[in-house]
Amino acid sequence: MDVLVLAAILSVFVFPAPAHAYIDPGVGSAIVASVLGFLAAMGYWLRSFIARVKERFGKKPGGPADR
Repeated sequence: MDVLVLAAILSVFVFPAPAHAYIDPGVGSAIVASVLGFLAAMGYWLRSFIARVKERFGKKPGGPADR
C-alpha cells in the first residue's frame, strides 16, 4: 500500500501535466503588496523588540550618576 502511494506521488512530479493557467496583472501587485506588508510588519516587530531590550538592559536608576 505504501509503495502504491509513493509511486502515485512520484508520478505527479515525474510526469507533470501542462497547467494552461493564466496569471493576470493583479497577481503581481498583490504579491508586491504582500511583500511590502511583510517587510513593514518585520520592521515594526524589530523596532519594538529593540525597545524592549533597551528597556530591560538600560540604565538603572540610583546608579553613581544619579547621586
